[in-house]
Amino acid sequence: MPTASTRGYIVPHFLRRKKGVTVSRHTKTWVAGIAVFVTAGLAAMGAYAYFSATGSGTASANVGSASAVTLSGSTNSWTKRSCRLVT
Repeated sequence: MPTASTRGYIVPHFLRRKKGVTVSRHTKTWVAGIAVFVTAGLAAMGAYAYFSATGSGTASANVGSASAVTLSGSTNSWTKRSCRLVT
């Protein structure tokens, strides 16, 4: 019987029963589900702690002032005669 390492899988030691024999897929699914559940619970507790914290403080900021915009440029005077095709 081929072992887990010869099939290209990396199986953690806590999911192995005997050398080369791994735990069933059903058990792996349960372990993965529990890991997701624990991770989501820890994230929810962290979010609750972050948003329920109280505090106080002051802040200030400076902003610039607006001035009038001035546009300048030159006109380009050209005629049909200056745009003729040169062959």
